[in-house]
Amino acid sequence: LKPQWLSEAPELDAQATCSFYFNDSGKLIIYDRFYWKELDHTPVTADSWQQLAIFHDYINHRWSLWLNGSEVANSVQFAPYAHADFIAGVQACLAGAGSANWDALTVDSLIPAELSGVGETYSTWAANYSWALAGDDAATANPDGDAWTNLEEFGRGSNPLLADAGEIERGGESGRFAFRLQRSLLTEGLRYEFETSPDLSNWTTAPELATTAEVLADDGSTQTVEFSTAFGTEPWFVRIILFQP
Repeated sequence: LKPQWLSEAPELDAQATCSFYFNDSGKLIIYDRFYWKELDHTPVTADSWQQLAIFHDYINHRWSLWLNGSEVANSVQFAPYAHADFIAGVQACLAGAGSANWDALTVDSLIPAELSGVGETYSTWAANYSWALAGDDAATANPDGDAWTNLEEFGRGSNPLLADAGEIERGGESGRFAFRLQRSLLTEGLRYEFETSPDLSNWTTAPELATTAEVLADDGSTQTVEFSTAFGTEPWFVRIILFQP
């Protein structure tokens, strides 16, 4: 994109999910739910090409923005009257006799791997929610009272304030035991570790389980992943531990 600089904010479409423009200082101005705000980045130069990438999270009504491969805005809220559940179009606003140019426009369901700062940290994720009580935002807290702590909700890509009925799904066939879990593709700083035990008291790390991962579903923001192992002759248990550096 070779953008036109604007000296004042453009008029918004009430149904727009995300809106932004470059001001006359070469800075990006984005619309965060109710107001415009300037982003902190190196100003771009006039009449130069810029690469912009936008990620829409239609489940949580948030979006993120990358400028020339670097993340400059994360988990910004949709405009209050935007209720779209898919991308319907792109609109460019011009001032006076100015012009803007598109070199290429690509729509995909996956975040390009070359973008920096793709993952969201726990603290950034937690700041997106309005917690009722002090301590509700702790990683070990469970304010919605379901089966998942906040850290697990973060890892699953689910809402920590909305109770989920889902649990880890068990299965298996042809002499194998399998279990499935949901994991977010938008997180940063999480590490999964598998452990097994014959008696729920003595646990042993089982890194070989991680190598059996098979992605069953992928919507660009979350995956359903299956792990499996061959049946043994003795009873045993398995657990998954999430670590936050």
